[in-house]
Amino acid sequence: MLTLAQQKYLYSRNPQLKAQMEKDREEKTREAARKEAEKSEG
Repeated sequence: MLTLAQQKYLYSRNPQLKAQMEKDREEKTREAARKEAEKSEG
């Protein structure tokens, strides 16, 4: 796990990396929400 300082440093040097991380986080959030929905339907 990176510290916030390390993340800011990496992102400032690599904007694509930041975009990728944002996308990954969105997908994980969406997936978690879907699993919760399935659980409540069950």
